Amino acid sequence: HVATRLQTLDFASDGRAGWQVRVSADGGEFGYSALADGKQPVIVDGAINEAALADPFAEADAVIATARELWDSWEDGAEIRDAETGRFLDGDRVHHVNAQTQWFSVAGPSIVPRPPSGQVLVTALAHSTVPYQLAVDGADVVFVTPLEANPLPEIVGEIRELEGSSGRVEPLRIVADLVVAVGPDALQRVAALDAVAPLASDAQLVAGTVSDVAQEIQRLWESGAEGIRLRPVSHAVD
Repeated sequence: HVATRLQTLDFASDGRAGWQVRVSADGGEFGYSALADGKQPVIVDGAINEAALADPFAEADAVIATARELWDSWEDGAEIRDAETGRFLDGDRVHHVNAQTQWFSVAGPSIVPRPPSGQVLVTALAHSTVPYQLAVDGADVVFVTPLEANPLPEIVGEIRELEGSSGRVEPLRIVADLVVAVGPDALQRVAALDAVAPLASDAQLVAGTVSDVAQEIQRLWESGAEGIRLRPVSHAVD
Protein backbone atom coordinates (compact mmCIF):
# COMPACT_ATOMS: atom_id res chain seq x y z
CA HIS A 1 0.00 0.00 0.00
CA VAL A 2 2.79 2.44 0.88
CA ALA A 3 4.71 1.74 -2.32
CA THR A 4 1.74 2.04 -4.68
CA ARG A 5 0.40 5.20 -3.02
CA LEU A 6 3.79 6.84 -3.41
CA GLN A 7 3.93 5.71 -7.05
CA THR A 8 0.49 7.21 -7.66
CA LEU A 9 1.56 10.46 -5.95
CA ASP A 10 4.65 10.53 -8.17
CA PHE A 11 2.45 10.26 -11.27
CA ALA A 12 0.06 12.95 -9.98
CA SER A 13 2.93 15.34 -9.16
CA ASP A 14 4.91 14.62 -12.35
CA GLY A 15 7.87 13.09 -10.56
CA ARG A 16 7.90 15.30 -7.44
CA ALA A 17 6.86 12.77 -4.81
CA GLY A 18 8.92 12.25 -1.67
CA TRP A 19 8.65 10.00 1.37
CA GLN A 20 9.86 10.79 4.90
CA VAL A 21 10.01 7.42 6.62
CA ARG A 22 8.91 7.41 10.26
CA VAL A 23 8.77 4.71 12.94
CA SER A 24 5.76 4.97 15.23
CA ALA A 25 5.46 4.24 18.92
CA ASP A 26 1.69 3.96 18.54
CA GLY A 27 0.53 0.43 17.70
CA GLY A 28 -2.85 1.83 16.67
CA GLU A 29 -1.37 3.60 13.66
CA PHE A 30 -1.10 2.01 10.21
CA GLY A 31 1.31 -0.89 10.37
CA TYR A 32 2.98 -2.32 13.46
CA SER A 33 5.80 -1.07 15.64
CA ALA A 34 7.60 -3.01 18.35
CA LEU A 35 7.98 0.28 20.19
CA ALA A 36 4.34 -0.07 21.19
CA ASP A 37 4.72 -3.33 23.12
CA GLY A 38 6.33 -1.60 26.11
CA LYS A 39 9.03 -4.22 26.56
CA GLN A 40 11.85 -1.70 26.43
CA PRO A 41 11.55 2.03 27.16
CA VAL A 42 12.80 4.26 24.37
CA ILE A 43 14.28 6.83 26.76
CA VAL A 44 16.42 5.70 29.71
CA ASP A 45 17.95 8.28 32.10
CA GLY A 46 17.36 11.00 29.53
CA ALA A 47 19.21 9.16 26.75
CA ILE A 48 17.93 7.19 23.76
CA ASN A 49 17.88 3.43 24.39
CA GLU A 50 19.32 2.19 21.10
CA ALA A 51 18.42 -1.43 21.90
CA ALA A 52 14.71 -0.56 22.00
CA LEU A 53 14.95 0.89 18.50
CA ALA A 54 16.57 -2.12 16.84
CA ASP A 55 13.48 -4.16 15.89
CA PRO A 56 11.14 -1.40 14.68
CA PHE A 57 13.91 0.20 12.65
CA ALA A 58 14.79 -3.20 11.17
CA GLU A 59 11.13 -3.44 10.14
CA ALA A 60 11.30 0.05 8.61
CA ASP A 61 14.41 -0.95 6.69
CA ALA A 62 12.55 -3.96 5.27
CA VAL A 63 9.62 -1.73 4.27
CA ILE A 64 11.93 0.65 2.39
CA ALA A 65 13.78 -2.18 0.65
CA THR A 66 10.52 -3.84 -0.43
CA ALA A 67 9.04 -0.55 -1.66
CA ARG A 68 12.15 -0.02 -3.78
CA GLU A 69 11.83 -3.53 -5.21
CA LEU A 70 8.20 -2.84 -6.10
CA TRP A 71 9.12 0.43 -7.83
CA ASP A 72 11.67 -1.53 -9.86
CA SER A 73 9.26 -4.40 -10.61
CA TRP A 74 8.29 -2.55 -13.81
CA GLU A 75 11.31 -1.83 -15.98
CA ASP A 76 11.58 1.30 -18.08
CA GLY A 77 9.73 0.66 -21.33
CA ALA A 78 7.49 -2.05 -19.88
CA GLU A 79 4.41 -0.12 -21.07
CA ILE A 80 3.98 -0.64 -24.82
CA ARG A 81 0.50 0.83 -25.32
CA ASP A 82 0.32 -0.49 -28.90
CA ALA A 83 -3.30 -0.22 -30.06
CA GLU A 84 -2.64 -2.02 -33.35
CA THR A 85 -1.38 -5.20 -31.69
CA GLY A 86 -3.50 -4.84 -28.56
CA ARG A 87 -0.43 -5.10 -26.35
CA PHE A 88 -0.39 -2.86 -23.28
CA LEU A 89 2.82 -4.08 -21.70
CA ASP A 90 5.86 -6.25 -22.24
CA GLY A 91 5.46 -9.07 -19.74
CA ASP A 92 9.20 -9.82 -19.81
CA ARG A 93 9.83 -6.40 -18.28
CA VAL A 94 7.49 -6.87 -15.31
CA HIS A 95 8.88 -8.89 -12.40
CA HIS A 96 7.68 -10.48 -9.18
CA VAL A 97 9.22 -9.28 -5.93
CA ASN A 98 8.65 -12.22 -3.54
CA ALA A 99 9.72 -10.36 -0.39
CA GLN A 100 9.54 -12.52 2.72
CA THR A 101 10.23 -10.83 6.07
CA GLN A 102 9.30 -11.58 9.67
CA TRP A 103 6.78 -8.73 9.54
CA PHE A 104 5.14 -9.11 6.12
CA SER A 105 5.35 -10.77 2.73
CA VAL A 106 4.80 -9.25 -0.72
CA ALA A 107 4.60 -11.20 -3.96
CA GLY A 108 4.48 -8.33 -6.42
CA PRO A 109 4.82 -6.98 -9.01
CA SER A 110 3.44 -3.55 -8.20
CA ILE A 111 -0.10 -2.90 -9.48
CA VAL A 112 1.08 0.57 -10.56
CA PRO A 113 3.53 1.06 -13.47
CA ARG A 114 7.02 2.39 -12.81
CA PRO A 115 6.70 5.99 -11.54
CA PRO A 116 8.18 8.98 -13.38
CA SER A 117 11.00 9.25 -10.82
CA GLY A 118 11.82 5.56 -11.21
CA GLN A 119 12.67 5.51 -7.53
CA VAL A 120 10.64 7.91 -5.37
CA LEU A 121 12.84 10.14 -3.19
CA VAL A 122 13.25 8.54 0.27
CA THR A 123 14.17 10.70 3.26
CA ALA A 124 14.58 10.10 7.00
CA LEU A 125 14.87 12.26 10.11
CA ALA A 126 17.63 10.92 12.37
CA HIS A 127 19.05 11.85 15.78
CA SER A 128 21.05 8.79 16.84
CA THR A 129 22.98 5.79 15.55
CA VAL A 130 20.09 3.41 14.76
CA PRO A 131 18.16 5.99 12.68
CA TYR A 132 21.44 7.04 11.00
CA GLN A 133 21.90 3.41 9.97
CA LEU A 134 18.35 3.28 8.56
CA ALA A 135 19.09 6.37 6.47
CA VAL A 136 22.40 4.93 5.26
CA ASP A 137 20.75 1.63 4.29
CA GLY A 138 17.67 2.94 2.53
CA ALA A 139 17.32 6.72 2.20
CA ASP A 140 18.52 9.29 -0.31
CA VAL A 141 18.44 12.23 2.11
CA VAL A 142 18.81 12.41 5.90
CA PHE A 143 17.63 15.37 7.99
CA VAL A 144 19.77 15.92 11.10
CA THR A 145 19.52 18.37 14.00
CA PRO A 146 22.94 19.65 15.17
CA LEU A 147 23.17 20.37 18.91
CA GLU A 148 25.91 21.79 21.09
CA ALA A 149 26.21 18.34 22.67
CA ASN A 150 26.25 16.69 19.24
CA PRO A 151 27.66 19.17 16.70
CA LEU A 152 27.34 18.71 12.96
CA PRO A 153 30.93 17.53 12.30
CA GLU A 154 30.41 14.64 14.72
CA ILE A 155 27.08 13.74 13.07
CA VAL A 156 28.60 13.85 9.59
CA GLY A 157 31.57 11.78 10.75
CA GLU A 158 29.35 9.07 12.22
CA ILE A 159 27.13 8.91 9.13
CA ARG A 160 30.12 8.69 6.77
CA GLU A 161 31.66 5.97 8.96
CA LEU A 162 28.42 3.97 8.78
CA GLU A 163 28.43 4.43 5.00
CA GLY A 164 31.93 3.04 4.80
CA SER A 165 31.09 -0.08 6.80
CA SER A 166 27.82 -0.66 4.90
CA GLY A 167 29.43 -0.47 1.46
CA ARG A 168 27.04 2.22 0.26
CA VAL A 169 28.19 3.55 -3.13
CA GLU A 170 26.37 6.87 -3.53
CA PRO A 171 26.86 9.16 -0.49
CA LEU A 172 23.80 10.02 1.57
CA ARG A 173 22.82 13.69 1.26
CA ILE A 174 22.92 15.30 4.71
CA VAL A 175 20.55 18.22 5.36
CA ALA A 176 20.91 20.11 8.65
CA ASP A 177 18.00 21.75 10.48
CA LEU A 178 18.50 25.33 11.63
CA VAL A 179 16.01 27.21 13.83
CA VAL A 180 15.87 30.88 12.84
CA ALA A 181 14.43 34.12 14.19
CA VAL A 182 14.96 37.21 12.05
CA GLY A 183 14.52 40.90 12.85
CA PRO A 184 15.37 43.52 15.48
CA ASP A 185 13.17 41.78 18.05
CA ALA A 186 14.41 38.26 17.28
CA LEU A 187 16.11 37.68 20.64
CA GLN A 188 13.11 38.95 22.58
CA ARG A 189 10.73 36.72 20.62
CA VAL A 190 12.91 33.68 21.21
CA ALA A 191 13.04 34.46 24.95
CA ALA A 192 9.26 34.93 25.09
CA LEU A 193 8.65 31.66 23.28
CA ASP A 194 11.17 29.86 25.45
CA ALA A 195 9.29 31.04 28.55
CA VAL A 196 6.04 29.50 27.28
CA ALA A 197 7.34 26.40 25.51
CA PRO A 198 11.05 25.92 26.25
CA LEU A 199 13.29 25.40 23.26
CA ALA A 200 16.15 22.93 23.55
CA SER A 201 18.88 24.85 25.33
CA ASP A 202 21.56 23.51 22.99
CA ALA A 203 19.53 23.64 19.77
CA GLN A 204 21.17 24.98 16.62
CA LEU A 205 19.48 28.38 16.62
CA VAL A 206 20.37 31.76 15.14
CA ALA A 207 18.50 34.93 16.12
CA GLY A 208 19.40 38.20 14.44
CA THR A 209 19.69 39.56 10.92
CA VAL A 210 19.43 37.84 7.58
CA SER A 211 23.21 38.23 7.36
CA ASP A 212 23.58 36.31 10.63
CA VAL A 213 21.45 33.50 9.20
CA ALA A 214 23.53 33.45 6.01
CA GLN A 215 26.76 33.21 7.99
CA GLU A 216 25.40 30.29 10.03
CA ILE A 217 24.30 28.52 6.84
CA GLN A 218 27.84 28.99 5.48
CA ARG A 219 29.31 27.56 8.68
CA LEU A 220 27.05 24.52 8.55
CA TRP A 221 27.91 24.01 4.89
CA GLU A 222 31.62 24.10 5.70
CA SER A 223 30.97 21.57 8.49
CA GLY A 224 29.63 19.00 6.04
CA ALA A 225 25.95 19.80 5.46
CA GLU A 226 24.87 19.52 1.82
CA GLY A 227 21.63 21.36 2.43
CA ILE A 228 20.02 23.46 5.17
CA ARG A 229 16.37 23.28 6.23
CA LEU A 230 15.31 26.55 7.87
CA ARG A 231 12.81 26.17 10.71
CA PRO A 232 11.28 29.55 11.65
CA VAL A 233 10.56 30.29 15.30
CA SER A 234 7.47 32.16 14.08
CA HIS A 235 6.03 31.25 10.70
CA ALA A 236 4.21 34.58 10.48
CA VAL A 237 7.35 36.66 11.08
CA ASP A 238 10.48 34.70 10.23
